[in-house]
Amino acid sequence: MFLSRFYSERVFPYICDCLVRNRRFDQRRRTILQFAHGNILELGIGTGRNLKFYPPGVREIVAIDPSVGMESLLWKKSLKQPESQRIKIRFHRGSAEELPFRDHSFDTVVSTITLCSIGNLNKALREIRRVLKRDGEFLFLDHGLSPDPSVAAWQSRLDPVEKVVACGCSLVVDVEKELLNAGFRIVDLKKYYLPAVPKVLGHLFEGRARPREGDVQS
Repeated sequence: MFLSRFYSERVFPYICDCLVRNRRFDQRRRTILQFAHGNILELGIGTGRNLKFYPPGVREIVAIDPSVGMESLLWKKSLKQPESQRIKIRFHRGSAEELPFRDHSFDTVVSTITLCSIGNLNKALREIRRVLKRDGEFLFLDHGLSPDPSVAAWQSRLDPVEKVVACGCSLVVDVEKELLNAGFRIVDLKKYYLPAVPKVLGHLFEGRARPREGDVQS
């Protein structure tokens, strides 16, 4: 137990921070975050990699993350990034499955490389739908299940190892299917392999979704 906690809180945050420092992935962050506006909630803010890619008009975000280690590294990293200091972070430590916010509170909810590590993803997505305004948008960028059967087969084989090494991260999440099942209408979706990344890790879902009319929790 001690070793597991030590790894998840003291070691993995640094590993994760290194792994997401990819120039091509940063380009995709910038592309999707251009749509962020109004009251913004970022799920799984991690070490704050997204902060410098928010549009200039964004001055404050609400952030939530369950990891003590990620939170510690977030403050260390954010204090060293002049370009991200323009954004005030209202941080909450907690889970996406139980968001501590009122219904219809946010214009934008953001998730990058977070959906893959949520235990009860359907519950979390329904919570996201709950806190979004009726005309709000969910911006997502995540890796997941490949449409290529041979790649998907390897993802299934490696998934148990990935969950241990990457603290719950799964390789086989079908982001599109999960969004539809949770009551979202997808308004834009790109599916592709990120160049120079192994296909089992690099199949990405990038897009925007809105609460489906007539299926919004009140």
